[in-house]
Amino acid sequence: MKPAEASNEASKPVGSRTKFHPLLRDLTLTMATEFSVLAAGLVLVSLFGRLLGPVALGEFLLLRRVAAWLLAGVLLGMGNALPRYIALCVKKPQGERNAYFLAGTSCLMGFTVSVGVVLYAGRQYFAHWLFGDAHLANLILPLGLMLAGLAAQTAAFSYYRGILAMKRANAIQLFHFAIIPIGVVVLLYPAHSVALIVGVAGALTVVAAALFARPIFRELARNPLPKLRPYAAELLRYGVGRVPGDFGQAA
Repeated sequence: MKPAEASNEASKPVGSRTKFHPLLRDLTLTMATEFSVLAAGLVLVSLFGRLLGPVALGEFLLLRRVAAWLLAGVLLGMGNALPRYIALCVKKPQGERNAYFLAGTSCLMGFTVSVGVVLYAGRQYFAHWLFGDAHLANLILPLGLMLAGLAAQTAAFSYYRGILAMKRANAIQLFHFAIIPIGVVVLLYPAHSVALIVGVAGALTVVAAALFARPIFRELARNPLPKLRPYAAELLRYGVGRVPGDFGQAA
């Protein structure tokens, strides 16, 4: 080979794969996930109407609307507080992030379970107050399970969002708001029970959130934790002040 030809060969660019900027990749992935969740919501409503009829669809929509309203208070503003404080600890020791996660999750699940117990204990009264009919008291238990599932999902999602692990965060969103509810409806619609479908979906969401959080729990087991009270107090100070705004958005 002549020197000129060798020089030309050497100057040719080596083929490489096109790489997206991490910000562009995360934005694209998040937008695709949000669109998928929106489409799944429409499919879910359609499935309820077609497979279970208009009465069951009405119960489901009422249950979902009440859950969305209650969730604004049940979450204690942790949907904003957890990712914020976890993000602030990205360059700090792992134990700091773990402490915020465990403190926030304890507040979320503890308060949600307490609300669920109160609702179930007075299910006749709360059914009349929330649904307008005491005969819908059978929807109180699935309402509590739905709230528990959403609280668990918020904890896991907020952690991964805080450390910018958006692939896993978006997977949580897609799994919890699309795959689980649609799968449960398809499998359980022969029972013609809104309470059963929503209750099972809520319980599975709690289990799925725990599975997504397994890497976090492994870190918690390996590293000693400081006292959680200061972390919980800091999260609550930031989060609770935003609850009225969350109620306004949910209204």
